[in-house]
Amino acid sequence: MNDVVSMKIDESLVKDIVGKQVQAAVVAQLGDPAKMIEQAVQCVLNRKVDSNGRHRNDRYYDKYDYLEMLATDCIHKAAEKALKDWLNENADKVAEAVKKEMSKPSRSKMFAIALANSVRESLSTSWNITCNLNLKEKKNDY
Repeated sequence: MNDVVSMKIDESLVKDIVGKQVQAAVVAQLGDPAKMIEQAVQCVLNRKVDSNGRHRNDRYYDKYDYLEMLATDCIHKAAEKALKDWLNENADKVAEAVKKEMSKPSRSKMFAIALANSVRESLSTSWNITCNLNLKEKKNDY
């Protein structure tokens, strides 16, 4: 006897049953969710990364804990913001100090030397340069 029995089972029904069984097995293997989350967080925060926060899987570059790199980056950003805020608040004082420093004779000599060197170097290349200098006579008030 070669009687063949054929049963048709809906594929979506099988997928649903198998999917639920797999999910249940995975959840059972994970154990306590709080402990699993704690371990995952520790793993991520203690992972060695480079100075940009990327994991390269190379001990030469991956020398910082991710948490250490994040804290350092936050401190750098806060310091930069504080400095920018301070400079904005004191912009007039900073500009005055820069003007005062630039008016010193030693600075004028440095600018003249730098200008002369750059003109000399640019003239020795095949590039063309146009340079307009407007010099004003310095008046001594003493």
